[in-house]
Amino acid sequence: MPERQAGPVAGELAEVDAREAIAEPLLRLAGHRSRDLLRDVGAQVAFLGAVTRALPGALLKPKLSRVVETVLLAHAAGVEGLPIVGLINFLVGLIIAYVGGHVLATFGAQVFVADAIGIIMVREMAPIMTGILVAGRSGSAYAAELGTMRVNEEIDALTTMGLDPVPLLVLPRVLAGTLVLPLLSLYGMAAGILAGLLHVQGLGYPIAVGWSRLATAVGVGSLVVGVAKSVVFGFLVAAVGCLRGLQTGRGASAVGRSATRAVVAGILLVIVVDAIFAVVTTALGV
Repeated sequence: MPERQAGPVAGELAEVDAREAIAEPLLRLAGHRSRDLLRDVGAQVAFLGAVTRALPGALLKPKLSRVVETVLLAHAAGVEGLPIVGLINFLVGLIIAYVGGHVLATFGAQVFVADAIGIIMVREMAPIMTGILVAGRSGSAYAAELGTMRVNEEIDALTTMGLDPVPLLVLPRVLAGTLVLPLLSLYGMAAGILAGLLHVQGLGYPIAVGWSRLATAVGVGSLVVGVAKSVVFGFLVAAVGCLRGLQTGRGASAVGRSATRAVVAGILLVIVVDAIFAVVTTALGV
């Protein structure tokens, strides 16, 4: 009888060993990924702190901020980004107005589309969409530029000469992103609101009625919130793009990975910070 039971018991033990053999590598992998994530978050916080410490000196001493390069970077991020920012925000505003008008038609309140499009575009969608677009255009470009310099050992040469890459390479890009993104966001707000007003006119209401509803719904507080979060988005997107560039490893493929990581991190930061803004402004009643 014991001999008959030995087979099933041995099979159960073997199955338990197999499960443990599978679970152990998975747990180890999860632990390693968690450790890497915490290290990366720590590196981002430390880098943002270093950039923040260097900003006052650059603003007080314009020579240190490389004004000419900052203006050129702002032109590349801002003026060249106007078409795509305007188009995307116009289409987003049109979609929101169309869907909102369809829903409000059930209650016979389609005129309130102007209220909805104004609040949504000013407080949320224009800053978010513009931040994502800047992360895809400028954030990846900053990562690729600094990553190429890292691969070519140009940054190592600066460090060897005793020069800090942060004021020389990072600050102009961070200043450009911080200054440009709020302006692009305002442009995106205007494009989205224009789409909403055109839809209101298409519903049979005069533009003046839609504009009146819009002016009533969107106060100074909403505009301040939208611009404030755009400033933060610009700072974070530009800074994390530069960080990914400085973290680039060796080889041509490393530059592509850094650009991808910059876009992903930039978009993630935009969404997370927007959620924080939403909670805080709601709690404060702004």
